[in-house]
Amino acid sequence: MNEDFVKKLYKVVIEDGNKIYDELFEKTEITSNIVGYWKNALNFYNKLDLEQKEVFKSILKQVMIDTVSGVFGIIDGASSIDGDFSIDMTINGERNECELQDLFLGYVEELND
Repeated sequence: MNEDFVKKLYKVVIEDGNKIYDELFEKTEITSNIVGYWKNALNFYNKLDLEQKEVFKSILKQVMIDTVSGVFGIIDGASSIDGDFSIDMTINGERNECELQDLFLGYVEELND
């Protein structure tokens, strides 16, 4: 069950997230309605050549993967955050046996092979 969860989470967060960012960067026109952050990001992106855009997209993807992995590490107890927190997580009644981060990173590796 946990394997299915990390695979579906990968699809929603990483794959769908990449599609959203791709559309935002490729199709958003810079207008006066765009907030400063996005205006700066779009101006930066539009100055890149095709190869640089691909590198930028791969960096975004890796940041998303690292972020999900970091959150799973905290849930699993492999990483800590300040404070006294105890996380007891189940997925459809199945306990997390401190394996979400490993399962997620294993799935990422599997996809990259």
